[in-house]
Amino acid sequence: PDLKWEKTVQADVGIEFGFLNNRISAEVDFYSKKTDDLLLAVNIPGTTGYNSIVRNLGSMENKGVEVLINTRNIETRDFRWTTSFNLGYNKNKVTNIQGQIITSGVQRAVEGQPIGAFFLQRFVGADPATGEAVYLDIDGKETSTYSNANRVVVGKSAPDFTGGFTNTFTYKGFDLNVFFTFAKGNDVYNGGGIYMAAGFGGGLDNQTTEILDRWQQPGDITRIPKVNLFYPTGQNASSRWIYDGSYIRLRNVTLGYTLPARVSNVLKISSARFFVTGMNLWITTKYPGDPEVNTATLGNIAGGQDFYSIPQPRSITAGINIKL
Repeated sequence: PDLKWEKTVQADVGIEFGFLNNRISAEVDFYSKKTDDLLLAVNIPGTTGYNSIVRNLGSMENKGVEVLINTRNIETRDFRWTTSFNLGYNKNKVTNIQGQIITSGVQRAVEGQPIGAFFLQRFVGADPATGEAVYLDIDGKETSTYSNANRVVVGKSAPDFTGGFTNTFTYKGFDLNVFFTFAKGNDVYNGGGIYMAAGFGGGLDNQTTEILDRWQQPGDITRIPKVNLFYPTGQNASSRWIYDGSYIRLRNVTLGYTLPARVSNVLKISSARFFVTGMNLWITTKYPGDPEVNTATLGNIAGGQDFYSIPQPRSITAGINIKL
């Protein structure tokens, strides 16, 4: 009975304009949103029998700009080429949670930071003398003792920029649509890394190729700690498993051909269009997996967490649309 709806106040201002008889047209929108009475799972003492309780607590703001540009690049009797580009920038910040510590696994709501900031021990590499994993303590000094490492904000799951880029071509009966999407400024936490790139101490999972660069003897300079069978080092949750999740993906390509009207009339149909569509044909990213992922489904502050997620499938579909 104490819970209530979150409240959001939003201000928007935008402008639309065009040039060259609208061969180039655009929309630019600015917005500012402030949300109060956030519904968050607030931590409570475990002696109550529970770890958290949902309460209306604190406030958050989102500020950003959205841009849409449409162009008619070429227009002739037989050939047409149009382009559409959209870009969104958003800055998210938790402005007040009344000093609470609200955690969802490796992420937190932290005042002055984006919602769901990754809050982890900062990993700095392997000790050249021993091969042990090295972290930073509260004083910024290196330590090989994980319990002495200090948790800090090491990344965020929400991107700074998102957008899409579409080109459409038509030539007589042929049509081609090419659609890219992208994101920039987001991080991904690879929760499976502690099993796939830290030796076999945490299980018998196949190891990623990065352990080929592991520390092997005193004097080795590498970011990858030594590999132990029973007492792994560097396996704990830390910034070691934070990756840049920025990407550009070729989301969709569709090639079609529509039969001429004279052929459709002979076949006694209104129209017929043959097409081939490819989904997720290409991606470039620094993340060693699919960056469009979130396997953390509990709570409302978690995002950008990966735990053995299946990548989005690459598919090719062919078909025909017939109108009688």
